[in-house]
Amino acid sequence: MSALYVRNTARTWANAAGVANGIPFHDAINRDVDPAEPLWFTALFDAQSNNGQTFCFPGKYLENGMIDLVFAGVPGSGDEALLSKLEPTVAAFCQSVDLSGRLILGQYEPVEEILSGTADRWYRLTVAVQYVYHA
Repeated sequence: MSALYVRNTARTWANAAGVANGIPFHDAINRDVDPAEPLWFTALFDAQSNNGQTFCFPGKYLENGMIDLVFAGVPGSGDEALLSKLEPTVAAFCQSVDLSGRLILGQYEPVEEILSGTADRWYRLTVAVQYVYHA
């Protein structure tokens, strides 16, 4: 589970990137979210490792993980509208800088489709962004 600092900072950055690119951000983790907008996005968090810094920085740790930006659109309308919002929003998100230096974003993975057939009420695309957090 990603640290609260990672989650709160990434949510702030995602909201700013969404506002700048005309797509609303909704925090959907453990919330009943039913956006009225035809295009929107959220963030999911995947901590992959947590290493203690014992010699030089006792009591500190280094967390590595992925922030999944999940973009949702109305199904049956193709992918162009969603991709036209995803691409600049991901670019803006990845340019975010934590002035304290505690959270650093790295490269991001190619866009992937999340397909659940007709069981899904949204057409979804996701991009995973690497991060390093110095606690």
